[in-house]
Amino acid sequence: MKRFAGLLIFTICFLCGVVFAAQETSTNNLNILTNVSGDGSLEVFETWEMNTKSNNDFIERKIFVNKSKNEKVENISVSARYPNVSGERQFEFFSGDLKFGMYNVSDSGDYYFIRCGVDKFNSNLIYNISYTIKNNVVGHKDCAEMKWYIFKDELLTNLGSVSGEIYFPKSKASDEDVNAWLKTNFSNMQLEEISDKKIAFFVNNLVGNSYIELKTLLPNNMFNTLVN
Repeated sequence: MKRFAGLLIFTICFLCGVVFAAQETSTNNLNILTNVSGDGSLEVFETWEMNTKSNNDFIERKIFVNKSKNEKVENISVSARYPNVSGERQFEFFSGDLKFGMYNVSDSGDYYFIRCGVDKFNSNLIYNISYTIKNNVVGHKDCAEMKWYIFKDELLTNLGSVSGEIYFPKSKASDEDVNAWLKTNFSNMQLEEISDKKIAFFVNNLVGNSYIELKTLLPNNMFNTLVN
């Protein structure tokens, strides 16, 4: 039997926070696919269906990490494509002023910032941003804990629908071994599925001053090495 440990109107943030370079940017849909690795890392794949205005130089993905437990972001990749057009453009890392097809990365305090250049001649784009959050899952004596800040700070742009699926390592665990709490300030945020294989969530119409946090307790036998 699938266990729904709770939906709390308080906070949700797996990854992070999202901030954009200018408020004219809007996001129609966001899908987040996450694989939890046996070493406690989170492999994150995000698809942003966006409309950017011509005066924007870049969009920015703001990702919160807990550096006190040695969390860090690695293996960053960015690409984009136009709706209903085949083919995808892989972005290149560039440390100077950004143009379309370029991205850069910086970190300050407990945040990483991924900035992606925009196409000033075509504002409708689908961005694919992937990265790995290392050392996210923490091992305890009786369980393993995954705490992911998907959005931590207020958003400077409105979002349409946000959906996500989080897949766990294969193990002999049962559905009752997995407990999850979704904390958010949205009453329409839903944990749609909780099992020993995955968690799924969905929300419509996120607005400014949004936050989302997902906390999950998992059996230790899902993992081979964990941060204590």
